[in-house]
Amino acid sequence: MLSGGALLNAEGQTEEEARKAGRVFFPSSSKIASTHLVPKVLLAHSHGVYLITNAELEGSPASRDTVAYAQGMNPKLDEDWDYACDAALGGSDCSYTIPVEWLELAVEQGFQEFRLRMSETNIKLVSK
Repeated sequence: MLSGGALLNAEGQTEEEARKAGRVFFPSSSKIASTHLVPKVLLAHSHGVYLITNAELEGSPASRDTVAYAQGMNPKLDEDWDYACDAALGGSDCSYTIPVEWLELAVEQGFQEFRLRMSETNIKLVSK
């Protein structure tokens, strides 16, 4: 990412530069300056259902690209993970932004589990 915030592809080109060169532009995660990122947590449905962050948090054993799978939805551990994922979030890949404050609250209050309740219109944190 340039100082102005433009995304870069693997070759270090901006979208405009890639188009002029006749290439399809795809941003490269290796070219993103993590200092420019606002911490986010995503609930993602793509080959499992899991939480993932874009942040590198000081003092945390987990860092960027570490995932926490939903119970029963880990393709490496759960035989029927694909059915469970589709039942929970539908058949299409998707992601939802989860407020970072919810995870902070879960840690502060010593939650044993991090549970979310979802409907077609909203997501709620369910304390456990």
